[in-house]
Amino acid sequence: MKIRTKFLIEHLVFERVFEYDEVMDSVGGSSGGVDATPVDHALDQLRVAMGHLVKAVEDGGLDHYDIPGLLGFVVEFERVRNGAALVDHR
Repeated sequence: MKIRTKFLIEHLVFERVFEYDEVMDSVGGSSGGVDATPVDHALDQLRVAMGHLVKAVEDGGLDHYDIPGLLGFVVEFERVRNGAALVDHR
């Protein structure tokens, strides 16, 4: 069960939504914005990863799971979603 969940997660690719350069490496662009922080970069990666996960699910990525495998995926996904609450409460 965990192996199948791990299989799906290991095949997600983290990539930037856009390529950072000197102008784009600040929040708000070149108009006096604040430099992008590690949190900004992590949020960008999370956004991209979630997009990949949604696409994989929409393309039938869960269809090959049996019942225990699907339950394992749902449990792991719920753990990730619960982690978002930690950010909300900071």
